Amino acid sequence: MTDKCKVLTPEIVEKLDDLIAEFHKIEIENDYDKKNVESRIAVLEWLKSGKAGRLEVGKKAK
Repeated sequence: MTDKCKVLTPEIVEKLDDLIAEFHKIEIENDYDKKNVESRIAVLEWLKSGKAGRLEVGKKAK
């Protein structure tokens, strides 16, 4: 298994930041779409963190 920290170059982190910023710009009209976008942002933030483990969308982090 590849260590995520080794592949998270500054360029990749910058692209993830750009993508997260674009998701924040989306105008959300209902709760379903809001949760959908928030879930995607959470996944991108997790990828950017380089942390190993498991991410469960829709649950509070411990």
